[in-house]
Amino acid sequence: MNAMRWLMLSVIFHIGYTYFLSQAYTHGDLGQIYPISRGSAPLITALLSVLIFNEVISLTEFIGILLIISGVIIIAFAGRKFTLNIKGKALFYALCTAFFTACYTLSDGHGSRTSEDPIVYTLWLFLLNGIVLMAPGIMKYRATLFQGIKQYWRTGLLGGLMQLISYGIAIWAMSQAPIVLVAAIRETSVLFAMFLSIVFLKERFNMMRVIACIVILAGVLLAKLGS
Repeated sequence: MNAMRWLMLSVIFHIGYTYFLSQAYTHGDLGQIYPISRGSAPLITALLSVLIFNEVISLTEFIGILLIISGVIIIAFAGRKFTLNIKGKALFYALCTAFFTACYTLSDGHGSRTSEDPIVYTLWLFLLNGIVLMAPGIMKYRATLFQGIKQYWRTGLLGGLMQLISYGIAIWAMSQAPIVLVAAIRETSVLFAMFLSIVFLKERFNMMRVIACIVILAGVLLAKLGS
């Protein structure tokens, strides 16, 4: 399958991801949805890679992925009251979000490999996603949408640029390294978020977060050694 078909598939999967993520946060709390949707995505990516693309994942690599997921979940619950009391709809939407995350990750990974230039692939992806996701807002909430753009365009532009760069790096990495490995290591971004919250928001660096850092770093090391 050529890069354009992977690109079209990715746009569809990104739409599904956006829809289910918004529904998940409508029916559940951030502290419940985030660890489920982000933590399970690398595992689903690994399973789909094996089942659909016949990729071989070593036991060491799989254990590394599980450790990274565990670390993400520990960070998400650090300083929070742990509860499994989550609504059925919220759990369903969170798992669907994880599934679509895995799908667009695999699509973009294979798309970047079949394209002549991963950077060009990334630019097309963001352009098409922007058009598709903006269209309903323009048709239904035009006045509110343009008012929001006028008021927050600087913040939106900065956020969009950072997202373009960060995911663009991930897409390039997937063209060079195993997709499953990149998908798992991508979740280590929670470490940077944690350190930023400690520095700028003055949050505590407690023992749970120390354990999470060790678990995630051990997972990255094992995943790399096993790939």
